[in-house]
Amino acid sequence: MSDIEKMGTHEKTYGGSVYGCYTIVSVQGASHVKNQQPCQDAFHCSEQKESSDPVIIAIADGHGDQRHDMSHYGAKLATETAVRVLEDLYKELKTSKTYLFRSFRDDFLKEVLKQWKKEVLVHAAEHDIKGEEPSHVYRRYGTTLLVALLCEDEALIGQIGDGDILLIDGDNRLITPIAKDDLIGNATYSLCSAEASHFWNAVRIPNPVNNQFLMMSTDGLSNCFADDDNFHKFALSLAEYVSSHDDASIGDTLAALLFDYSSKGSGDDITLALFKFKNSPFLSGQKEEQPSTMERNRSTSALPTDEKQNGASSSANIDDPLHIGPSLEQKYRKIGKHIYKPVTSTDQKGQGPRYNIRFKDELQ
Repeated sequence: MSDIEKMGTHEKTYGGSVYGCYTIVSVQGASHVKNQQPCQDAFHCSEQKESSDPVIIAIADGHGDQRHDMSHYGAKLATETAVRVLEDLYKELKTSKTYLFRSFRDDFLKEVLKQWKKEVLVHAAEHDIKGEEPSHVYRRYGTTLLVALLCEDEALIGQIGDGDILLIDGDNRLITPIAKDDLIGNATYSLCSAEASHFWNAVRIPNPVNNQFLMMSTDGLSNCFADDDNFHKFALSLAEYVSSHDDASIGDTLAALLFDYSSKGSGDDITLALFKFKNSPFLSGQKEEQPSTMERNRSTSALPTDEKQNGASSSANIDDPLHIGPSLEQKYRKIGKHIYKPVTSTDQKGQGPRYNIRFKDELQ
């Protein structure tokens, strides 16, 4: 039996425009396969009727616990709604970069929430969910949302809740354009959170074709690594791997890879969206130095593919550059429902070591 057959459900798609090519892969998490739970992740992308149309990608991660038992539907509805709303927004305001971004930043999520909640109530009625307050229904469908619109002049990216958006610029620097929410452990904001629009983070990237890669992923991937540094090294390695393979052929390879990471790491569903800009060949080493407009929180180290990472030696083929292995088996220990990661420093009273409690629970 192949790795693909063992992994349970998975979805993949790829496509492109005059701006670049995208690949999106989503896999059911190893723990969900074992416990026969559905994949709570979802993705959706726009249809390019014309080659110059923008590429719009949305991914979402439903919360999945007992209070959010319909969140796999909520995630699907969220991605479809987000792409539809952003398509309409772009058509209306594409002649003005300033107004387009302002509306994306200030109004986009409000409209998504309005339409998502209507879709949720319709879906709930179709599935005989009756007699509950609307707020309770929304909670059952709770999900995060990450969105990107990519065109020649600018890229718009936005996020509510956990997940990761990374950019590799023209100088091979890895940039995190949206800072992570300052929350405890894996607590996350959600479309079902009260005042959810207040937790929407949006960024505009001018002249995106001067960059090389944009990567969006649900937190099931980054949670396979002990820290952000190792996750960022993996992202650089992944971009190098994708750049040297045909877009139509890497879907199954990435699906098997992501399921392997889920099995050895977080156990969670993983959705990964990669966009490769056409005008900037990855790792060419020929591009002139350009100032970056998104330089905060960046990783500066290149990937050492021949060294041990996260305290574990790689089992990958020598021709495979993806040598960063998940480390939760060695770095974490599970107690009850929670995963604890030891921290080397002591607490304020000097009684350490401290423990970082990692849990999944959205704020209401």
